[in-house]
Amino acid sequence: MTNHDGVGNKKRIVDETATTPSKRADLKNANFDIGTTDGTDNFVDGVSTFIDTPDTLRSRTGYCYTTDGNEYIKIVTKENEASLPFSVTMMSSTNTSVQRGVLTVNNSTQTSASNLQSNLNKVRQSLSRDLTGKIFLDHYHDTTIPAIESDSNEDNNVPKKMFLKSRVSYNYHHDKYEKFLNTSNINENSLPNLYNFISENITGQPVEQVRFQNTLGGRLSISKNPLVRTPKAKKFSDLNNVPLKEYLRNYAIIYEQAPEEVLEKINQKSKNVVIPLTKSKEFQSQNSKKDFFPAYIELEFAKGKKSEFVEVLKTSKKEDEFVTNLIHSIETNQSSLVDFSECLSQLDGFTSKESSQKRVWDIPSQLIERTTESQQSVQETTTFLGNDDVENNLATSPRYSIFNSLVDVAFQTKYDNFIKGRVRKIDEFLYNKEIVPAYSEVVLYRISKYSKEISNTPLKNYYILNTSDNEVVNFYDTQVKMNNSYIYTIHAYTMVIGNEYRYGSVTRTSNELSFTVVNSPSVKLVEHLIGRVDNSVLSDPPMMPDITPYTFFDVDNKVGFNFNSSVGKRLMNPISFSDEESFRISKIKKAQNRELNTDGKILYSGDSPNRFYEVYRVEEPPTSEHSFIGNMRTRTSKTSFVDTIEPNRKYYYLFRAIDNHGNVSNPSSVIQVQIIKDRTIFTEIRNYTYDSEKNIKNKTKAFKKYFRIIPSSPNL
Repeated sequence: MTNHDGVGNKKRIVDETATTPSKRADLKNANFDIGTTDGTDNFVDGVSTFIDTPDTLRSRTGYCYTTDGNEYIKIVTKENEASLPFSVTMMSSTNTSVQRGVLTVNNSTQTSASNLQSNLNKVRQSLSRDLTGKIFLDHYHDTTIPAIESDSNEDNNVPKKMFLKSRVSYNYHHDKYEKFLNTSNINENSLPNLYNFISENITGQPVEQVRFQNTLGGRLSISKNPLVRTPKAKKFSDLNNVPLKEYLRNYAIIYEQAPEEVLEKINQKSKNVVIPLTKSKEFQSQNSKKDFFPAYIELEFAKGKKSEFVEVLKTSKKEDEFVTNLIHSIETNQSSLVDFSECLSQLDGFTSKESSQKRVWDIPSQLIERTTESQQSVQETTTFLGNDDVENNLATSPRYSIFNSLVDVAFQTKYDNFIKGRVRKIDEFLYNKEIVPAYSEVVLYRISKYSKEISNTPLKNYYILNTSDNEVVNFYDTQVKMNNSYIYTIHAYTMVIGNEYRYGSVTRTSNELSFTVVNSPSVKLVEHLIGRVDNSVLSDPPMMPDITPYTFFDVDNKVGFNFNSSVGKRLMNPISFSDEESFRISKIKKAQNRELNTDGKILYSGDSPNRFYEVYRVEEPPTSEHSFIGNMRTRTSKTSFVDTIEPNRKYYYLFRAIDNHGNVSNPSSVIQVQIIKDRTIFTEIRNYTYDSEKNIKNKTKAFKKYFRIIPSSPNL
C-alpha cells in the first residue's frame, strides 16, 4: 500500500532580476507535492483519532503543511508547538537511509500529560497499526510557470524571459502556394517544415526519413537544400529570386500527383518530431531562415536553468532512448494519474489553492530500459532530426548487444551517483520546520499543436530536450494555413528526486516512543502544463486605397474613380462597419500581439495584394465614417468604377480595400463630388472634412488689438 503526504503549493518566487513586484496578474510560480491532506488533531481519552490522513504520525505531531497567503508553512510553529500533544526529535546519524526518531509527550497540552503517558501503549498500538507495512512518498518540489505576455506591453519590473509569448508572422504572398493550401484538403503535417531543412543543413547529409518528407517520397527534385541556397541577408524586395519560393511552387504542383499511401506515410511519420539534443544550439542559430516561408507561428518561453540529468543522458547516449520510451508511454497511456495539490501564487499577492491530476512516470522502471516494443512503436510515428546517430543509439539488434551492454553499465553508474548525491536526507523533509524541496529539473518540453480545439490526439508533437546553452526556447511552426486557428500547449516534463520512506516498529522506552525511518529515493517524471496559447494565421489588413477621381468631357451624369494599392505600414485605430469585422479585428490584435495596447491600434500594411474595392456613397453630409454603413454602392474586383449621378447635387464617396485574405482596410478620406450644370458643365471635386474635425482644425483667437492696417502715403 502506498500513501502520499504533504501539501504542495506554488509560492511567490520572483526572479532575482525583478527588483519590484509586478502587477501582472497571470505570472505564476509553483511548488508541487504528490497527494494532499491537512492533518486534523482530535484527542479522545488521551488517544488521537484522525480524519483519514496519509502519514498519521506527521499529522498527529503537527508536522503537516498548509498555505497562508503567499507562504508555504507548517502547522507547527514556535507559538503552538508546545500546545501539541507530542513532539518528534530525529536523532543525528551518519546513515542517510535509516534514522531513529523519538516521540515524546509535551508537558503543557490540552489533555494532561499524565493521561497521555498512561496511554502510551495505546498510542504505540495505534501508530503500529497505521504505519507498519505502508510506504509513504514525498515529492514536494518547485517549478516555474511563465505568464502569457504581449510583446507590445512593456513592463520593466518583470524579466521578459519569464513570459510565454506567441507571435504570428505573415511575410509575403505566395499566390500559387496559398491557392494550393486553400483548395486542397492537405494535412498540415505534410506541409514544408522549417526544421526538416535545418536538419539537413546542420548535419551535412540528409537523414532518409527527413529527405522522404522534403521530396514527397522522392517525387520532388531537390538538387540542394533550398535554405542553404537562400542567403541569410536576403531582403524581402528580392523574394522573387529566393530558391525556397520556387520550391514551394513546385511542391504545390507535385503534391497533387503524389500517391495517397506516400502522403499518409509522411503524415504518420510527422506526428512526433524530436529536436536533437546534441544539435539544439545549431537549430536555434538557423532560425533566421524562417522569414523565407510565407507565414509561421512563433512561440517563445523560458527554459529551466538546470540540466544536469540531461547531461548524464547525453554523455551516456541515452537521451534518444529516454525520449522514445516517453513517447511510447504517452501514446499507449502507460502513466499514473496522481492527485496534486497546488497553491497558485501571483505577483499581485493573490493566492489560491487548487487540486489537479497529473501524469507521472517512474523513471527507473519506465523510461530508462531499452525495449524493442517502444522502438518499433515509435518508429512509425516519430521523426528524429539530426543524423543517423539516433538509429545507432536505439539499435536493439544482436550486433549491437555488446555496445549496448557497455552503455547501460556506464549509464547506471552515472545515474546511481547522480541520484545518491541529490536525494534528501530524512531530517530535511521529515519533522523539520524548514522543509527542503526535492531536487527537480526539467528534462524536456513537449509542444503539442491542435487545430481549432483541443482533442485527445494533437496534430503534432515537438519534443525539445532541456539544455543549458540557451535560456529560452524559440519555436517556429511553418506548417500552417492562412486564416486557420491553432492551439498550442506546452508541457514540461520534470524529473523529481523525491523520497520513499517507511516506518520501522514503534517501541516504548520509559515515557517515550521510539521508531525508525527507512529512506530511499523515489525518482519520478511529472508532467506539468506550463502554458497554452491559441492564435490565427492572419496577414495585416491592407492600407486604405489610393483613389484618383476623374470626369468625362461634356457629360453631366458620370464620375469615375481609379483605385490603387497603397504602400508602406502604419499603426491606426481600426474602424469597423459590422460585428463580424469587429471580431476579425480582435483576432488581428491577438495575431499582432497588440491585445494589451491601450491605444487600441493595429498595424496596416501592404503585405498581400488587394482583391476587392468597396465604394460607399451618401447624399447627406456625413458626420463620421459610420454614416456610410449600409450605403455601399458596389464591391468590385476591378481597379476603376464609374458612377451615375444627377447634376447640381452633392455626393459624398468613401472607399475601402479588401485583400485576398479577407482583411478590410480602414475607410479612406471622403471625396465630395458635384457636377454643376448651367450654361456649361463643370465638375467640382474636393476633399470633405467632418464637422467634428473642422472644430478641431479651425479654432481661432482674436488678436485685433495687436493688428493695425494703414495705407501707404501714395495710396491715400
